[in-house]
Amino acid sequence: MNIVYTRNHGLSPEQLRKIEAKFGKLAKMVERNGEREARVILKSERHLHHAEITMNLYDHPIVATASDGDRFTAISGAVEKMEAQAKKLMAKWRGT
Repeated sequence: MNIVYTRNHGLSPEQLRKIEAKFGKLAKMVERNGEREARVILKSERHLHHAEITMNLYDHPIVATASDGDRFTAISGAVEKMEAQAKKLMAKWRGT
């Protein structure tokens, strides 16, 4: 899975490795018909960090957002929401 960050993520190498592992789990689930690309948009607003992840799956855009005081937690939350949305969409396509 190609991961494109729109800003400098400012994460330690250990935190970046954990994020890559979470994206690896998501990649196993969605990369059946080819490699996917996920765009991670990071924004900071005073003491709050926003993370937004966008990805196309079955020609449908999936967007997951999360906010937290810690940048790592915000990205992790967005990845978890992305996994839930991908599971829901894949179940919907399997059902038909």
